[in-house]
Amino acid sequence: MALCRGDVKPDTCRSCIQNSSLQLTTSCPTQKEAVVWFDDCMLRYSNRSFFGNMEFGPYVWMYNLNNVSEVGQFREVLGELLNNLTKKAASGGPLRKFATGNSTTQGSPSIYALMQCTPDLSEQECVECLNNVTSLIPQCCDGRQGGRVIAPSCNFRYEKDIFYDSTVATPSPSSSPASQSTASSPTKSATQRGRESSLSQTVVHIAVPLLILQYLSSTSALF
Repeated sequence: MALCRGDVKPDTCRSCIQNSSLQLTTSCPTQKEAVVWFDDCMLRYSNRSFFGNMEFGPYVWMYNLNNVSEVGQFREVLGELLNNLTKKAASGGPLRKFATGNSTTQGSPSIYALMQCTPDLSEQECVECLNNVTSLIPQCCDGRQGGRVIAPSCNFRYEKDIFYDSTVATPSPSSSPASQSTASSPTKSATQRGRESSLSQTVVHIAVPLLILQYLSSTSALF
């Protein structure tokens, strides 16, 4: 399965998938199952069928090292924004389940957020997956100016600065085909490492033993 972020252009998408293919074949030449994440795309393969299955693990989280000034207010506005975007992303059709949006808190920075599910999920499975990743906010990035959690079936990200292409419209709500879900439980381990990004300094937490391939221009992980 190859999935590009919903706001990237076709050429960028194609290039990201090609680079991901090279990374997987080079770093995982004998593995039966692997996934690689970059900022613009995800690529995974397996010797088992996973299409139409909501899979929450393994997951990776990253957070901004800078804190917000009004944690309570920021948390409330962020929660409302992510709830709204969860509904919008989940209501997308069988080709794209993707949503972006922003919100402003008085006396605090603007919040920009992005949410996406693999389009083979049903609406309910997408909601469930996004609820799972956002439920990790207290652990990964509570009170931080930015954060993200990436899982095989869905991901979200928020920042105080815009990081997505705002000219790409969020798709109108539409029903998507239902599919049976089976969730897998991630095996947790504590692995952290700093990363300097174009927006802010972040720290990476990995929920299973993963290999972080590249830090400066993009972030990727394999298991």
